[in-house]
Amino acid sequence: LVGSGGNPPALVVGDGTYASGQFVDTIHNPLQGTQGFVKTGPGSLILTAGEAGQRIALAAHAPGRPRLADQLCRVSDADGQPIPGAYGIGLAAGFVPEGRLGGEKSFRGKANGLWQWQNDVGQLIVDQLLGESVSLAA
Repeated sequence: LVGSGGNPPALVVGDGTYASGQFVDTIHNPLQGTQGFVKTGPGSLILTAGEAGQRIALAAHAPGRPRLADQLCRVSDADGQPIPGAYGIGLAAGFVPEGRLGGEKSFRGKANGLWQWQNDVGQLIVDQLLGESVSLAA
């Protein structure tokens, strides 16, 4: 992958419409490059190849369409163990906001919206990447 103008390459999942939040792109090949990449668009991106190019079996591949991401947005392997550095975000990843991400304590139901994904859920992942303790308690 090669970026442009000093920016990392972008992998776009979706066409910008609300319905494209249900799009899921899966890449079964290893990605190469030195700049990393940025996933954009409302859909979900699934990478299934390890560093050596081997396929990574995911919990989401099991029958019954289990979730791709756990409550910390971590992608799990077929044994249910989080894959280091792999995070799933977006409606198709199956992440359900709860605790401090689910709205005020008095609110009954589920909160969901673009602001939440760009801020609170994004911060949840950033905190993990920086090694900070993460709590979902309201």
